[in-house]
Amino acid sequence: MNPSLELTVGLVARFRPQKRVDRWVEVAAEIHKKNPGIKFIMVGDGPSDELLRKKIAEYNLVDTIKLPGKLNDTLAVYKQIDIFLLTSDFEGLPLALLEAMSCGCIPVVSNVGGIKQLDFGGVGYKFDGFNPEEIADKIVAYTTQPTTYFQQTEDARAFVIKYYSLTKQVTEIIALYRQMITGK
Repeated sequence: MNPSLELTVGLVARFRPQKRVDRWVEVAAEIHKKNPGIKFIMVGDGPSDELLRKKIAEYNLVDTIKLPGKLNDTLAVYKQIDIFLLTSDFEGLPLALLEAMSCGCIPVVSNVGGIKQLDFGGVGYKFDGFNPEEIADKIVAYTTQPTTYFQQTEDARAFVIKYYSLTKQVTEIIALYRQMITGK
């Protein structure tokens, strides 16, 4: 893959007001101005679907942002996404973010809620204030830095495997039960 030619920014989510899909489109518009070769996909549906479509039309991105709706095979979607963009006002610990990272997607996310506790170790970008141009610059930079891009895709996956894999969770639960049973 050549990130300068094939980069895809995406989101898999329930389109609720706190997800701020309007802001997602603002960032996509800035990215598209800087690099019209970057692709976009937003998978999901929800109460903000009408707002999303209105914003996409307002920014003249109807033919640029794919909206396939709600899909059951999210793994296939994550495999299409290179940068997972999340512009939420608040989050707990977003499972979609961890799923995306486990597939090698680089996170570019609002630094809110449970995301604040995640130390990605230099992978991706967490933003505190919403500045669409700055966020777009961070994403577009991956198209000119393929070494960084490829390293961060590997690091994103390694982060989730190390700290949030089901194997790790099950192992920790079994150890906890053993400790409770034996008192050690």
